Amino acid sequence: MVASRNNDFDALNSCSLGAWRTDSEQSDASARFNPRHTPCLDAGPWYLFAVQADQVVHAFSEPIMVENGLAGLERTGNAVQVGHAGEIEVRFDVHRPAASDGFDGLYDHPINVWITDGDVVCVANADPLHVARVPIRSGQSWHSTEHASSVSVTSFKRVRNFNPFEGEVDVPHSSEVSLRGDCKIEEGSYDLLVGPTESVWSNSGTVAVHAPPTEVDSRRIEVSVPAGQVVEANGRLRNFSGRAVSWSANAVSQSDGEWLIGAEGQTMKGKSRRDGVVSISAANLTPGRYTADLRVVVNDFYGTQVLVPVEVNVLTARSRTALGSGAGEQSDKPTAIQLGNYPNPFSASTTIRLELATGSDVRIHVYDMTGREVRMLQDGYLSMGMHEFRFEADDLPSGTYLYRVSSSAGQETGTMTLVR
Repeated sequence: MVASRNNDFDALNSCSLGAWRTDSEQSDASARFNPRHTPCLDAGPWYLFAVQADQVVHAFSEPIMVENGLAGLERTGNAVQVGHAGEIEVRFDVHRPAASDGFDGLYDHPINVWITDGDVVCVANADPLHVARVPIRSGQSWHSTEHASSVSVTSFKRVRNFNPFEGEVDVPHSSEVSLRGDCKIEEGSYDLLVGPTESVWSNSGTVAVHAPPTEVDSRRIEVSVPAGQVVEANGRLRNFSGRAVSWSANAVSQSDGEWLIGAEGQTMKGKSRRDGVVSISAANLTPGRYTADLRVVVNDFYGTQVLVPVEVNVLTARSRTALGSGAGEQSDKPTAIQLGNYPNPFSASTTIRLELATGSDVRIHVYDMTGREVRMLQDGYLSMGMHEFRFEADDLPSGTYLYRVSSSAGQETGTMTLVR
């Protein structure tokens, strides 16, 4: 008699049950032997064949099922991190007690992942487990093996009136509890355990579920800028997380996008939308059209990176530019803020001069070419008229710097070059 995993006899994937006599009335072969006394007959379905001289003389139509042995599950490993629609990978040990002739195997052994936020309990079916039978070694009463299984965040069902995280209870299979529909897993930290298993093995861990990636508007940014001037362009970002994230923006190629001035360490509050602002300088560009890509990098869980195409039209005459995504609108109206700095270039310090058409709250920031703020020169009310502010640069490296003046009348930006 031979048992095979396939319903077609496969000598290479079979288990010999030895010589066996049976009465003609007896067709139930499964009652004639003890699977545990047959080392090669592991847990799971087997098809039986009567074989003589390597030829099948009779095939039993129904397979027999060798039942799984006893097993306890123990979650192991560190806290798990997963995206909002990702796969939770759970690591655990399987502990098997010794049977009469070895440590019994497991076939399609169900694995469930249970999670709770302290209020709602949810469960999902993970990948089933297969563990081969192994012989007993001298003096060994338990056999432990390491395993991993996974389950999708979107597959959890809400559990009704049962909480395996409270008290000394056994953790059943999910089919043995009442479920009440889909369980929405949102951003946050959850307690986690695996089952089915006895409570003695059900030590729980944690899983951190992250919000969707930060959304970055990747539509083309088109602006016009007068030769020798600097303008700002906006791109919309959306943070789905309840936690703040930071982002940076830099030209992909410095040779093609040296006029793109990036932003470093900009922050966004949780659950917010905002305009990401980048500066575009025509200080060293001749009139014409220029294109480049801007790489926006967000330090969220996913390390989100988005390429944004940028096109700038450098104009021949000085004119103001409406900021934002889309073509800038030119205006011939005089600015409410007149500014400049002298000397320029400078070696240690320079004076920024501005003239206000009316009194206003004014802020003056100085940035390097990465968008990092290096000074705040003014933050408060200034009266109408001329004002001067000295910019000391003893601690700064050579290079080009931007100064931006903001008031109720609008914004103006200039460039200055530090030369050692």
